[in-house]
Amino acid sequence: MLLLAALTATVSVTGQLIEDKPEETRNNVDHSDFHILPFQEDHGAACRARLGVILLSVDETVEAEYGRYLAPFEDDGVVLYHARQFKGPEIDVASLERQKAEIVNSSKLLPLFPFSSVAFACTSAAAVLGPDVIAGLVAQGAMVPEHAVTNPLTAAIRALHALNASTVAILTPYTADVTKDVADAFAKADLTVTTVASFNQTSDAVVSRIRPSSVLSAVQALHKLDGGQADAVFVSCTNTRTIDVIARAEKATAVPM
Repeated sequence: MLLLAALTATVSVTGQLIEDKPEETRNNVDHSDFHILPFQEDHGAACRARLGVILLSVDETVEAEYGRYLAPFEDDGVVLYHARQFKGPEIDVASLERQKAEIVNSSKLLPLFPFSSVAFACTSAAAVLGPDVIAGLVAQGAMVPEHAVTNPLTAAIRALHALNASTVAILTPYTADVTKDVADAFAKADLTVTTVASFNQTSDAVVSRIRPSSVLSAVQALHKLDGGQADAVFVSCTNTRTIDVIARAEKATAVPM
């Protein structure tokens, strides 16, 4: 109601229209008691590191889980800044390919200062479009060099190499075509995909509501199907809720997740 009153010339009170006051009356304010006080500047809240993340409009999980991961750094000058990019509810190759045209403009929604790193938070889009393409587009819109742009797929591959893993079992929520693109990305990074399993879903709204307990059961089933071939397990999709089951999954399978 306050916004409506500010934007219109009249307001309605008890069913009657009351004309707004003339300009000279409304601005007749005594500024003699308006005091300007001194202040000092510092480097802002993100004095140690500025991190950015571009979230798809359908993502319901990243903010909750990132917040918990970054909680220990809240008072240490590390800040995560968010931007949202529109995406329809379907998870398919065509909808993921359409994301390419939106990335530059979405990146421009991040604050206008240099970033330590910016993440594009969509595993399947990274698989379909390619990490290098996404990095180039993000760097066009945000103040970040291409080499400092990441995504869940690139992060997973780097983590697996850091663990000296050469084989990986994959669990995705996607249909077969999108899952194949994810598996192919690991193969291109010299990682052998031993077993693949999926929830076979096409809706982000469904994926974000898969219970963590179901994810844990699926990881255990995947590990059994894999027969111990994989050095690690990768669970795809930023909408998949994993933070509360990682430790239990690793204990149950004896491999990193």
